[in-house]
Amino acid sequence: FCTLLGMLRRSVPALAGAKEAFDYCIARTNPGVGRVHNLMLDHGKGSYVFDADGKKYLDFSCGIGVTNLGHAHPRLVEAVKSQVEKAWHLQVCNGPHTALHKLITGLERIFPAPLNNFTFVTTGAEAVEAALKLSRAATGRPNCAVIQGGYHGRTVGAASLTTSKYGYARGLRPLMPGVTVVPAPYTSQMALAPDADVERMIDQALEQVECLLFQTTHPTEVSMLIAEPTLGEGGYVPLPRRYYKGLRELCTKHGILLCIDEVQTGFGRTGTMFNFEQLVARNSDGSFAEADLPDVVVFAKGIANGMPIAGIVTRNELAAKQLPGQQGGTYAANPIACASASEVIAIMTEQGFLDGVNTRAKQIREGVMNAVASNGLPVMEVRGRGMMLGVQFDASCPAGTAAAVANKACEDGLILLPTSKFETLRLIPPLNVSESEAAEGVSILTDALKAVTGSLPRKEGAFRPCCGPDSQCFPALGACRDVFA
Repeated sequence: FCTLLGMLRRSVPALAGAKEAFDYCIARTNPGVGRVHNLMLDHGKGSYVFDADGKKYLDFSCGIGVTNLGHAHPRLVEAVKSQVEKAWHLQVCNGPHTALHKLITGLERIFPAPLNNFTFVTTGAEAVEAALKLSRAATGRPNCAVIQGGYHGRTVGAASLTTSKYGYARGLRPLMPGVTVVPAPYTSQMALAPDADVERMIDQALEQVECLLFQTTHPTEVSMLIAEPTLGEGGYVPLPRRYYKGLRELCTKHGILLCIDEVQTGFGRTGTMFNFEQLVARNSDGSFAEADLPDVVVFAKGIANGMPIAGIVTRNELAAKQLPGQQGGTYAANPIACASASEVIAIMTEQGFLDGVNTRAKQIREGVMNAVASNGLPVMEVRGRGMMLGVQFDASCPAGTAAAVANKACEDGLILLPTSKFETLRLIPPLNVSESEAAEGVSILTDALKAVTGSLPRKEGAFRPCCGPDSQCFPALGACRDVFA
């Protein structure tokens, strides 16, 4: 014991300040873990996080869309404290627990009735892997299809389905075989002009989906097609309703399960509890058309506001195809995470909550659009759904522009993240951000945009301004507004 204590004293220096703590952690963590910012964070409260020196940052990243209710929400703190005093680990192999029962009853209220069979894990990547196993067991087919630009995780199976950028697979191949990549209707990805005809773009994308299902595999070998309803790291690109409808029809036609990845888009982020609600057709009484629903939905991130829980929901007849032991995990359905998730659902289903989300989203979106128009900033498009907003720079901006703006904003007290291949910033504010906090975020972002784009070299002739400094006419938004609404 004395020897061990001596070793600890030699190897763990007293952390005198933020710089020492930062350097100590970086020296002892795998460089394969990437960073956007070099912050040494200490705590959070509401819409803000604080570093170890006490500097305050308005958090418009929310841990990549996790802390949707902000940091240390008092009701969530109380729910977690209460559960900790009862039990903080109960293994579901011994049977369900009361915290899980409460969570399942809450989830049943927010998912359409046919989707009522749940599998719980701890991370979004695990949930994607669970969906993959379910689809193979339910269909007896080995392959799957993914949308170009999608992000689904970094485990071997999930990384095999990820096409937002190559970095997740670089030097790690071969990954899982049998993955067909199909296009999304995104002008930058399809090398089309920002003002390209949206309906034709959707037609072209869907034609290519079916073509690829026969050229690179065969539909009878494809177990599922997985898609984010709004591309996340791939550019914060909302998929149009008609594109979703086309995917649903193709999957139904060929007996392929349609899996919607709501890891980042779910739990209020896009202005409805789940993004698929904005895409699925409705019956005359307002209920969802059952034939138009996805077969599987993956959820994680915002479900418990930072507590590690994730999962999938599907129909009973599909889940019944699985054998005992094919799903599960040591920490699956952790009771503390379940307690937090139940309280998240209780807060988000209160009357007026989602109306507030959409009000603040409109404020932020219009604030950024006005800043771009009035300052003549080189922005091609401001897009997104709800509080999931992307700001894509035009072709005149060099590579690294989005990261440079994010870094400048961080210096000024606003945390933002870029996306992957295309020069796009993503804005992921807390869903309960206040009006004044939203205005503060737009102001800091505007100053960062002006400072960075005013100093960066631009490609000659590439910048095509919109209709003028007093206009809010953005080519791609103008073309897509009705379809993406």
